[in-house]
Amino acid sequence: MQNFQNQFTKLTLSIFASLLLFSCSKDADLLSEYVINTDDARIENSLLINDSFFIEAGQSTIVMDVLNNDNFDADAEVRIIQTSEPLNGIVTINDDNTLTYKVNTESSSETNTTEETTTEETTPEETTPEETIPEETTPEETTPEETTPEETTPEETTPEETTPEETTPEETTQEEAVTDSFTYTTEETDEAGNVTTQEASVTVNIAQNNIATSGTNVYYVTTSGNGGNNGKSVSASWSLAHAFGSAKAGDIIYIKAGNYGSSKMTINKSGASGNTIKFIGYTNEPGDIIANQGSTFNYGDNADATKMPLLDSNNTGEGIIIAGAHVELHNFQVKDFSIGIKASGQNVTLNNVVVLDMGNQSTSGYDGFGIHFMNTSNSIIQNSYIENSTAESFKVYGGGNNRISYLEVRADNPINPTDYYLLLSNTSNNIVEDSRVERAPGLSHPGHGLICKWNSKNNTFRRCETKYTGVEMAFSDVTGNLFEDIRMIGQGRDHYQTNIDFRNGANNNTVRNIHITDVSYAFAFVDDNDGFTPSPDTDVPHAGYNNKIENVVVENASMLLRALPGTLIGGDINAFVRNNIFDNCTFTNYGVLANFYMRNEGNEFKNSSFKNGSVGIKINNGSPYRSDILNNVKFTNCTFENAPQ
Repeated sequence: MQNFQNQFTKLTLSIFASLLLFSCSKDADLLSEYVINTDDARIENSLLINDSFFIEAGQSTIVMDVLNNDNFDADAEVRIIQTSEPLNGIVTINDDNTLTYKVNTESSSETNTTEETTTEETTPEETTPEETIPEETTPEETTPEETTPEETTPEETTPEETTPEETTPEETTQEEAVTDSFTYTTEETDEAGNVTTQEASVTVNIAQNNIATSGTNVYYVTTSGNGGNNGKSVSASWSLAHAFGSAKAGDIIYIKAGNYGSSKMTINKSGASGNTIKFIGYTNEPGDIIANQGSTFNYGDNADATKMPLLDSNNTGEGIIIAGAHVELHNFQVKDFSIGIKASGQNVTLNNVVVLDMGNQSTSGYDGFGIHFMNTSNSIIQNSYIENSTAESFKVYGGGNNRISYLEVRADNPINPTDYYLLLSNTSNNIVEDSRVERAPGLSHPGHGLICKWNSKNNTFRRCETKYTGVEMAFSDVTGNLFEDIRMIGQGRDHYQTNIDFRNGANNNTVRNIHITDVSYAFAFVDDNDGFTPSPDTDVPHAGYNNKIENVVVENASMLLRALPGTLIGGDINAFVRNNIFDNCTFTNYGVLANFYMRNEGNEFKNSSFKNGSVGIKINNGSPYRSDILNNVKFTNCTFENAPQ
């Protein structure tokens, strides 16, 4: 919010919550997409900002960062102090100044009834083409006449497919929308202690649509299906391979739980915006698997073909290849391949996918890859789970503007543990949120937890957690990235795996609102040669510079900061660590404040507190390091309690 000539700015936040309900009143199609469109314009001294949120089936709540686009003074302290009560939901103020809106399902019951009536009216229209389909299969059995029905089929199906897509969903969205609104009040305290309150409005549009379980564009897949069937029911189902080869824009493919073998599945065809190709797994009937704020698969579970469709191989080959654009895959398990899922198409959605045991689990090697987004943009992975991919669990390479939410990545194989857990490389403007990575104790490789590497810029990680592994930014073209609201859990002072690592020239990145506990060292500035040599090679002789560390809390650490040239793996002893600023941080119960093995300039702690520390700053001169390393660290407005400077 801005204050123009003593008038308060009004913030309008539009939230479109699409709760897709089947005609049988069961939730399905678990895509949750969040898109922000910002248009700034001064109209009658107001700044109008329009945000759009989309929540689909299975979700009844949304967390709203309403302050994110407001324009407060950077030095002001701002908090939300109250909200009004909406008519169709409940609003809660969270500790981090976000708002949680929960839909009141009772208030929308009339809308659900109306939707069911609408669906019943359209059902007879959809059954008509279904009755004619068996007649089309008869000439297919006669080989000489196969070309005739194939030529006429596209002419017959095209208008049938476009009619429900153009009319039914649009009419439902407009007629069934429920509008809700409320206000929130902020309290802003500036540097001089002046307090002002301002009020803004939030508009919530809850649109309810239907997703068909029958119709000209709906098909079924079972383990006993085959391509000779018409796919219009379970008893006349397709095979999985036929579905991947035949699906076209607007098709909805329901895949019944079962073991579908070890063959690679590839889809090359594309859907379109608003007319995607959907593959949706189910247990007994469509819509009976609901994933919300996390996968339906939990650590300790085993792959179970009776619950969700499963591809299962022998640690070799590729599972699913998505080369087409606007393709969605929901509720699917992939196990024991070399590569689980590789998506190279644009606007791909993966929801509640489970990828287990990629690569050789019994011999050490860099050979297992869980899910790869390769040169894809505007794609989504959410509510998904990856475990024991020996090389890379989840990776975005190239492209950008992808969203990763509620993704859990784990490793517990002591023989060939995961190397990279959640990796962004050569990509920009991605958002990783509400996700978690965990490395089991005792694994031989420390692993890379949340990492931006080589030409990764302006990415955001928020509301995430790392356990027994860390956060890393590596190379000089890794810049402008933000890590915020992250909890990092270490295994104890004797275990070095959990830390925030600025490496090989990473610069102008920001980490803030981080909570780090039980670690060997909390921050590492390192120059080395890790063997990664892209062209051009951006591995400069520099540990990291111009990075901002704000509002970080460290509790129980052997060391707070370590700056080191990794001479054993090609580090340069002439490297610097420069101009990194720690602001408003809290450090409690630690051994050494900082340990420098390389030259340092312009590094500063501001407005920070140090409590119960044993040693201040240590400088290490002499072989194998330089002999002219000095203590150039600056402290501004810091407090020390039972801790040396």
